[in-house]
Amino acid sequence: MIPWERFDSLVQQAQGESVPVVDVVSAVRLRLVEVRSQPATESEWFVFAAASLAAAACVLVFSLPGWDLLVDPLVVFFQPLGDVLP
Repeated sequence: MIPWERFDSLVQQAQGESVPVVDVVSAVRLRLVEVRSQPATESEWFVFAAASLAAAACVLVFSLPGWDLLVDPLVVFFQPLGDVLP
């Protein structure tokens, strides 16, 4: 049997089966009650703040060259004139 024919027969078999009914609500609720979340400590907030500051600094460094074009978008048109004229 060709692998595609085998796959096709498995598809037909799977489509004929009924979906089992599974109720997981009670198990999830029990799991949520068992796992108690602990509040974040001050050192965890410090690490998060430091990582956020580092990410913001990286974004700032990479976006500064584009800031000149946002301040005066027409400066690109006059740049070639500055190269030609003394």
